[in-house]
Amino acid sequence: MVLQLCRSDVKNIVLESDESQNPLDRKVLTNALVDLGVEGEVGFAHELPNDEPLLWIPDALAWSINRGGEWERRVKKMSVKTQNLG
Repeated sequence: MVLQLCRSDVKNIVLESDESQNPLDRKVLTNALVDLGVEGEVGFAHELPNDEPLLWIPDALAWSINRGGEWERRVKKMSVKTQNLG
């Protein structure tokens, strides 16, 4: 994912903060940025959803799909690119 973001000229990656996951996120992202030679050019930060409203979007989409019915139909009409990361 980091490679694709860097190819898209992304300069900052924002992740939802999860204290149990943050240390691993930092390690993985730092290693990826170093390996790609973009450390210092591309940054990343952990934010809480209250501080970064754009973090609500994936939750809203996932909720809609899980809810099913009309909610799921509306999401599936959107032009949303997804990629399975695992």
